[in-house]
Amino acid sequence: MVKKGLILVLVAVFMLVQVSLQQPFPQLQPFQLPLNVTSIAFSDPHPVEGETITITARVTNNSSRDVADVVVVFMDDHDKKIGNSSSIRVPANGFADVSVSWTAEPWSHVITALVQVKGSPVAGAMSSRQIQVRGKPLGDSYSVLTCLLVVGATVCAAAMAPCVLSAARRRRR
Repeated sequence: MVKKGLILVLVAVFMLVQVSLQQPFPQLQPFQLPLNVTSIAFSDPHPVEGETITITARVTNNSSRDVADVVVVFMDDHDKKIGNSSSIRVPANGFADVSVSWTAEPWSHVITALVQVKGSPVAGAMSSRQIQVRGKPLGDSYSVLTCLLVVGATVCAAAMAPCVLSAARRRRR
């Protein structure tokens, strides 16, 4: 009888283990902390293509305790990571600024700052800001006008060359 009871217990434990293994793994849940990204600033709000600017995010802590192991991940257009951020401590009822360098690429970009603590995202602690990057200028107006003048003179000379050559041939005859 003891053997039969032991076998039933072992079967029940085996079934519980088997059922628990079939359940999907729980997803990583975001931390619920009073951290927020309150601003994103650009060292140059209107950069030119190829210019390296600094992007700064301000992380605010609205609690009475310091929060350590905070990392801010910067993203370009929601999918390209920008730079590497180190771990910081955000003081109680205070803030900390985190910066990365970014080489501007032409067109419009959405820069996002996302807060993580110990590798997990903090619920609601992210912010985005759009930036327009201008293409490289062609040159100053003097250089552009000089180039246009040289091109125009070359075209005129090429157009007049046949007339000048035929007039020279007529004089030789």
